[in-house]
Amino acid sequence: MRVKYKGTLPPRNLKSTEQILSNFINCKGGYFNKGKHKGKMITNVPIKYLLWVYENIMNLNQSEIRVLSSSIEKKLKKMETKN
Repeated sequence: MRVKYKGTLPPRNLKSTEQILSNFINCKGGYFNKGKHKGKMITNVPIKYLLWVYENIMNLNQSEIRVLSSSIEKKLKKMETKN
């Protein structure tokens, strides 16, 4: 049985899709394409995971490194202001 959608299609589940040649992080969308937190926004991921990705994933490109480092800095500043 086919379900018909009027107007827009339902949102795709990012966890069910993975392309081998895709980057680890979608820099424009701000979410992870691969890994433990696939489909989650970078802002919603714990800082420990961001640090782990930064230190252990060797094939990150420059834009992914830039997005990771800026997210880590923002989270650190946010933690400092809370204390």
